[in-house]
Amino acid sequence: MTRRAGHTCSAFRRSLPSRRDVLRAGMCSALGWGLPPAYAPLAQAASAGSAFGRAKRCIFIFLWGGPSHLDTLDPKPFAPDSIRGEFSPIATATPGLQISELLPGLAARTNDVAIVRSLNHTDAAHLSSAHATLTGHIAPVPQSDAEPPSERDTPHLGSVMSHLRPAPGGLPGFVTMPWLAYHPAAPGGQAPGQKGGWLGHRHDPLLIEG
Repeated sequence: MTRRAGHTCSAFRRSLPSRRDVLRAGMCSALGWGLPPAYAPLAQAASAGSAFGRAKRCIFIFLWGGPSHLDTLDPKPFAPDSIRGEFSPIATATPGLQISELLPGLAARTNDVAIVRSLNHTDAAHLSSAHATLTGHIAPVPQSDAEPPSERDTPHLGSVMSHLRPAPGGLPGFVTMPWLAYHPAAPGGQAPGQKGGWLGHRHDPLLIEG
């Protein structure tokens, strides 16, 4: 990390941006240390004295091989039947927003959540695309199911939070359960982007298997 990046990190620690600032910056653009254009939004938020908010913890749910966005939060009601799937959209508490009929409880509470439909990438490989999803950055070797995790990887969002806001009393700042994402048919095995990457192994997650 360069001296300039370290100085920016110190300012960031003194006045952490809000969760809204982090989302606006593109899934924690603090990962762009040394890349001024990517880091600028967070640096500006820090200098403005934004509060971190009241949240003391964050649960990041990664649905590895999970349901399609078409069957959950982005049903595409006007697309042809062959594309939009078999489930119907339903209205939500947010005017103009529809989600899948499978989620009536969430539909009643959309005023309390932020649904982001604009995140995307063009990586068709299972492992390297996981890196893009978990870190917000393209993998060091994109379009690859053969590249295992390495210290070249961008740190997982949990690793970034572990670095910026360490847990007190020696407690782990980043916990993963019940396993690390992997693809049994892929030569690389485990997906990159799930650990500390270039932040170092001390920011790897504590893995609780079960």
